[in-house]
This record gives sequence, C-alpha cells and structure tokens, in this order.
Amino acid sequence: MDTVDKCPICGNENFKALLEGTDYSISKEAFKIVQCSGCGLAITNPRPQEKDLGKYYNSDIYISHHSNKSGLIPWIYRKIRDIQFVNKTAIVLKHFNRNVSILDIGCGTGNFLEYCKNLGWTTTGVEPDGDARKQALQKNISVFDLDYLNNSHEAFDVISMWHVLEHVNNLNEKLEQLYRLLNTNGIVIIAVPNHKSFDALHYETHWAAYDVPRHLTHFTSDTIERLFNKHSFVLNSIHPMKYDSVYVSIKSEEYKNKKSIFNIIKGVYVGIKSNCLAKKSNDYSSLIYVFQKKST
Repeated sequence: MDTVDKCPICGNENFKALLEGTDYSISKEAFKIVQCSGCGLAITNPRPQEKDLGKYYNSDIYISHHSNKSGLIPWIYRKIRDIQFVNKTAIVLKHFNRNVSILDIGCGTGNFLEYCKNLGWTTTGVEPDGDARKQALQKNISVFDLDYLNNSHEAFDVISMWHVLEHVNNLNEKLEQLYRLLNTNGIVIIAVPNHKSFDALHYETHWAAYDVPRHLTHFTSDTIERLFNKHSFVLNSIHPMKYDSVYVSIKSEEYKNKKSIFNIIKGVYVGIKSNCLAKKSNDYSSLIYVFQKKST
C-alpha cells in the first residue's frame, strides 16, 4: 500500500478520517477515505501501489470497456450513453462555432469519439486498457496508450475526461499535461462524482461512486476548482449529469440491501430526489466542469 503524506492541492500534511468504504465490486476489501484539514480534498489513503491497481479493474462490470455486452442493464446504459453524447457535444458547441480537435483521455471503446468524428471533428483518444483500445481502433479512431500524453507535441481545442480524473494517481502531473496539450483558447471538460450530493450523504459508506480503491480522489465543486486554479486554469461553467444519480443510487441500494426489484425502485426514488434537491444547491451526484487557461 502507498500512503499519501501531503495533500496534492495545498500540501497540508494533516488529514482527518471521513469514512471507510468497501470495494463491493471485486475484492471486498475495506479502504479508508480521509479529508485534508486544509482545503477539504478527500482521498483514498492508503491506496494500492500503482503497479497493483490493475487487479482491482479485473472485472467485466466496466461496461464502457465492453460495449457489446448483452442484457437489460447494458442496453439501458447504451441508450443513456447516446443521449449523453448529445449533451456532451452541446457543451463544446457553446464555445466553438466550428469543427474542433478533441482529445478524450480514458476514451474506453471509443464510442464518444466516434460520435464526435461523425460531427466532422478531429478526434484523438488515450486509453490504458488494451482490449478497450483495440475496440476503439476498429472504429478507425486514433487511440494511443498513456505514453502519448508525455510524448505528444500536438495541441487540442478540447480535452475531455469523463469520469477519469478520480482514477488518476498523480493529479499535479496530469494537470501539467492538460495545460501543455491545450490550445490557448481551448477548454478542458472534466466529469467527476460529487460526494456532497444528497445520494452520497444518504448512502454514506455504501455510496457506489466512492468506488474504492479505483477512485483515488473524491471531489467537490470547491476542491476541483482549487486544483485547477493551482495549475493556471479558471472555471468557466458547471453542468449536471442527472442520469448518474439514478444509476449510482440503484448500485448503492444493491451494495446496501442486495439486488431486488424493490431496491431498484427505491434507488430510482433516491436518485430522482437527489436531482430535485440539487436544483437549489447544484450538488448533483456527478458534475461536468469546463475549465479554460487563465488569461495572461
């Protein structure tokens, strides 16, 4: 196990216990989540060494890496995913009235980039999982492994990370890569869970979006803005991912009370309630952040 001694945002060395989560998906192991007493960032600490993290992904539950799975849940996932593609590209189109170049980090099997390519955009993907990368390449999309982020000299109008940043071990190094790879007037789009949402507070240790130990960092609107400000980015806008609260709540009910029709209905109810309450607080279960480079 690796222990984080300093907060990656503020450098503070004092952490307080937040909760203990369980890896319900694969290992059933327990992992502590602590919170920085300086800036409030929550992290999984200690966490598996980077070389050992792969075994915690060794499951077919990651539907985004297996786009051809059959069954009701994968079918629903794909339908919602297609709706999300429209919403995601609409955010980009608010900033550009032309075709753009986009880099999607953690692109999975490349479905989002395929949608973007059909819009006429120039698309590039980065995906560490070899099987997912192979499926993406079959869509005639340029997809590379993680080494691309260190070696590329290209610059992009848009860089997107859809539920990826929470998996990243070295946040400061990643933000430096994003800054270097982004055009001067470009945007970075980041989607991450929000542990201040109603569904997170309701399910506590059973909240599926804690997803320890795969999720190494647990953001709020305040902490992610602090992180990006540190690396000369400024927050442009925030957008909700309303479907996530329902999906996460259904999974949380499964973790807490086992899978049943009643608990699925209960999860749907909690997810909808979370969205309703978030209309005032803006603390949706997952949020999309749009960042730009600070003007000099």
